[in-house]
Amino acid sequence: MQEIAIGIPLMKLVGGPFDGLKVVTKAGAFGGEDAITYSIRKLKEV
Repeated sequence: MQEIAIGIPLMKLVGGPFDGLKVVTKAGAFGGEDAITYSIRKLKEV
């Protein structure tokens, strides 16, 4: 797991049918207006 921005973790699922899938979660209280687009960009880099 790594944090791609404050309060926005990037994780990789382990086991099950989605093993290896990268997941980003974001609470509404964290990040600026561009947090989602920034997260998508980071997902593509990994």
